[in-house]
Amino acid sequence: PLSACPDWHWKERLRQESRTSSPRYTALPNRCLASLTTSSTGYFIFSDLAAGATYSVTPSKTHYTFLPADRTYSNLGADIADSDFTCSWNYWTISGTITDSFAVLISGVTVALSGDTPAVTVTDNFGYYVFNNITAGATYTVTPSKGNLYIFNPQNAGLTDLAGDVMQDFTGSKNFAEDLENVTIYPNPWKRDSKRDIISIDNLTENVIIRIYTVSGDMVISTIPEMIAYEWDLKNDLGAPVTSGIYFCVITNDQGDKKIKKIAIIN
Repeated sequence: PLSACPDWHWKERLRQESRTSSPRYTALPNRCLASLTTSSTGYFIFSDLAAGATYSVTPSKTHYTFLPADRTYSNLGADIADSDFTCSWNYWTISGTITDSFAVLISGVTVALSGDTPAVTVTDNFGYYVFNNITAGATYTVTPSKGNLYIFNPQNAGLTDLAGDVMQDFTGSKNFAEDLENVTIYPNPWKRDSKRDIISIDNLTENVIIRIYTVSGDMVISTIPEMIAYEWDLKNDLGAPVTSGIYFCVITNDQGDKKIKKIAIIN
């Protein structure tokens, strides 16, 4: 026990750069162990340490980094009075990658950080975002958004008592396409032996109108989809099944885009 060691005194003072609450210190000699908390002025002392032993002093306090990380003294032969430490509050990085459900990187996603250090950034061409120098010990929420084009999973991520660098990824599912260039219609042609009486019209933009006409120009159906894909049940506006033939699908939106595609139905 320390009380049995010879009368050597170890007096030190901790200089803190920012926060003033007291860190802990641990002395780890080869045959003694002691732990204490610094005073309100950052002062500490280990008394009655055995002469001739080797000691390491290591400060620690949640959310602080110390310089140096520790001090070691071999063959203790006198009081030590200059073993000071300097500590600083930690700052961390929050980063991640945003992809779609096919692992394709999504650029241009706005990512908002709320909490002690609020910030906003945008994913780069590799779907990557980063917030640097984020204050440790606080609670944060990371929220991605890209208009109405995507729904993200998770919708947001909460980080409590930040204590290190964090990688937080998100997956986006398309809510609407950005334009009509990649509209697809399938199955096309639709045949009676298809598994479902459905034709899917996919990769639609927001505020789109779908009109389907016969070759003679009669309108079969007009609809405004609410999602990126629309499933046509092969019926007209009156609920009657359509007959075999060629149909024209005309797709327009409020951006002035227009797409015309043929649909073949074989009953």
